[in-house]
Amino acid sequence: MDIHPNNRPNYQLVSEFLLKEAADIAVFFADLSGRITVWSPGVERLLGYSQEEFLGQDARIIFTPEDREKKLDEQELETARRDGRASDTRWHVRKDGERIFVDGVLIAIRDEQDVHRGYGKIIRNVFPDRVQQRVATTIIEGTPDAISVKDSVRRFAFVNNRMAEILGRPVTEVLGHTLEEFQPPEISAPIYEDDTSVMSSGVARTIEEQLMVKDHGVRTFLCAKAPLHDLRGRTIGIVSILQDITPRKQYEEERERLVRELRRSNEDLAQFSYVVSHDLQAPLRAVRSYTELLAKQSREKLDESANQFIDVIVNGARTMEQLIKDLLSFAQIGEGALNLTEVDMNAILAGVRVTLEPLIHEKSADVTSRQLPTVRGDALQLMQLLQNLIGNALKYSRPGVKPRIEVGVEERSAKQYKVYVRDNGIGIAAADGERIFSPLRRLHGADVPGTGMGLAICKKIVERHGGTIWVESEPGQGSVFYFTLPSAAA
Repeated sequence: MDIHPNNRPNYQLVSEFLLKEAADIAVFFADLSGRITVWSPGVERLLGYSQEEFLGQDARIIFTPEDREKKLDEQELETARRDGRASDTRWHVRKDGERIFVDGVLIAIRDEQDVHRGYGKIIRNVFPDRVQQRVATTIIEGTPDAISVKDSVRRFAFVNNRMAEILGRPVTEVLGHTLEEFQPPEISAPIYEDDTSVMSSGVARTIEEQLMVKDHGVRTFLCAKAPLHDLRGRTIGIVSILQDITPRKQYEEERERLVRELRRSNEDLAQFSYVVSHDLQAPLRAVRSYTELLAKQSREKLDESANQFIDVIVNGARTMEQLIKDLLSFAQIGEGALNLTEVDMNAILAGVRVTLEPLIHEKSADVTSRQLPTVRGDALQLMQLLQNLIGNALKYSRPGVKPRIEVGVEERSAKQYKVYVRDNGIGIAAADGERIFSPLRRLHGADVPGTGMGLAICKKIVERHGGTIWVESEPGQGSVFYFTLPSAAA
């Protein structure tokens, strides 16, 4: 087609050329009834209809069923008839049933006498370009993260609104400028070095950076940086995405401070417990020893009341010595690292039986077990755990009832085991289920010997192994103590 400057172009030829070459645009015409009379090749590319299939069809076949049910197709015709044109962005249906999202314009066609002759429709697929652009814009401007692009000399080529807010300037005042113009040297210098490293290496990095934020002071950001390349693969800039992690950093720093204080407090407590226990044991042993010696030499010379006083002193000294030992044991459990090995709980139970044999024989108790697992733990502490639980079951048996104690596993998994110690003893009220694991808490006073430290030690041992311990019980119905331990494979 030749168009000479001094001649008016052949507009029919121009129209045919545009209709044929517009690859992403579909154009068709319809008469007053909506029957399609003219077709462009873009219809087949966008909607899948050939010319033979499309001509003569009702133009409303491209509307979705739900739009036709709402009579949106008729509303479009009415708007174009009334206003001369109707435009919208909506879903249309291709020949194969697939839906396509389009921008559409319906124009009322009139002749030279302004008589309405029909309609012309132009539709354009808004995927992927325009919708992708809208989605990208929504994400970039809607995110709480700050996004920026710098060129090869670190001038801002793009910033989103969040980045501009951080710098305390409108977007237009940030573009073309460097970070050094908005931030003090102690902040901008390390960021400059990081940018240089990413651009020279061509490798993306995630690092922590600090920025001075208007009205908020210095804030900490987690920054993901990546080199920006042109079509030839040359590095022409850097893209950065910053996430404000100041609250998280403050929380982590506070947690670390509290952990340090707790560790120091525990160390001080352990040292205090050791010193106190050591210093108390010597005078207590002297009191008990000399009182026992006095009783041996003078019991026949003293009256009954005096002998009773001596017995009270001796028993009190013995109880105090045991309490000191238990307190020292409780403090020492938390010291140092666990000696973790694969521990056969069957072997541990066998050792506990030997230790408790005198009490088992005295009570005529039945201590049975099912096959126990191999766990990962500290063998000495696990032996103390079972010894305390079984010893408690023996001490808190019901008068006149033969103690029956069973040790077993209720649940097994790849990571942990749920072990139990079940007895038929006096039981525990539900309200006391938590209290009994606290140090020095005893429910039965002088009725049952003990210091009230046994279950507290058990709890500390289990928790050091990463498990939990609890009890299920009713008064007069016995108790079941459960605890979890890591499996050998964990």
